[in-house]
Order: sequence, then C-alpha cells, then structure tokens
Amino acid sequence: MVNRRDQLHEQAQAAYRSIGNAIRLTTDAVLIETCNALSKSATRGLAVSFMSKIGEAETLGILKVIHVSKKLLNEGWQLYVERVDKEWSLTDCISFIVMRVKGCQSALTADHHFRQAGYQPLLTVSSSET
Repeated sequence: MVNRRDQLHEQAQAAYRSIGNAIRLTTDAVLIETCNALSKSATRGLAVSFMSKIGEAETLGILKVIHVSKKLLNEGWQLYVERVDKEWSLTDCISFIVMRVKGCQSALTADHHFRQAGYQPLLTVSSSET
C-alpha cells in the first residue's frame, strides 16, 4: 500500500477499500517492520508518509494500532519457539496472536505464512510474480 511501484499496490488499495467501514488492526511491530523495509534513502520518504497516514487513520477511528506489551511479546515468542517447522518471523507470530484474540480471519498481506497459520491473505501473488 505504501510503494506505488510495488507489484501489489493496486491490489492492496482495492482490498483496503473493500474492507469498508470495518476498523483495521495492526501492531506497532508491523509498523516498525514496514519502516525498516523503507529505511533506504530512496524510500525513506515513503516511511514518513506511511506513518503520517497511520496517525490520520487512528485519529479518524478507522485504524487501531495494538501496542506490543510484554505479555504479547512473550506469547508471540512462545509461538515462534514452538513452530520450528515454519519460517514465521516474530512479527508474524505476534500478528497471529493478535488475530486469534481479536477474532480476525483475514489480513491485508500476500504473505503465505498467514495461510499456513489458518488466516486468509487478502492479496495474491501470481506464480509469474514469485
């Protein structure tokens, strides 16, 4: 959703709009991961714009940022440790815990790890794009 040159940008925009008035959830771990991915000087401005939009969405009440408490970090870490058969990141594991607790079934991602964990990624990558 951040980088217009991203192959999934249009799909992400459409999926975001299709959610309608439902409150979106994310974690500060996801926000940190996103900003880290955009930390190069060529994309750093995208991170600044992204975080500004996050703040606006929170103010409008259409986004809730879940802060990673010690308890949530520990639960995410426990899942990370338990699932040595998966290549899930700690951020993924934290997201899975939040999704389970909040009753979420889908995520605005193309990450196949979410499907492995039993969730529905709203974005798809065609085999020619992988």
